[in-house]
Amino acid sequence: LADFWLTRGAEAEELRAQTSRFLLHVWSAPSVTQPAWADQVEDWLDEQAPTRAIADDVARHPAWLARAYRAWRGEGMGETVRRRRVERATLRLRGSSATIADVAAECGFWDQSHMNRAFRAVLGRTPLEVRREAAALAPLMQPA
Repeated sequence: LADFWLTRGAEAEELRAQTSRFLLHVWSAPSVTQPAWADQVEDWLDEQAPTRAIADDVARHPAWLARAYRAWRGEGMGETVRRRRVERATLRLRGSSATIADVAAECGFWDQSHMNRAFRAVLGRTPLEVRREAAALAPLMQPA
């Protein structure tokens, strides 16, 4: 489809037809079903449990579970835990005046530096930048 769209002189009607065929093909593809162990693993990840404990609970080998989880979710279990911590910390930074170090401790980071590295990896910004953005947007969010 991309090659066809990039072809110079392609007729609009043919572009529509090719795009329609592509979309019909995508929509008719089988949907990915949730694995039987998914809910248990999600619950354990909320608790930030180690992979071995999670694997033991779902009766799978840790390496198999790690690969299967990545294939299902598109990110590793550690990445999921880090992303969730960053999400919690972002909400906390936007909604409170607690120090960044306190937010880091509350959200499961070892220290403020650990939180800074995680924020850069996940959001491309630091916690301080997130807090400043929230402060700058706060007047715009107030009801008129």
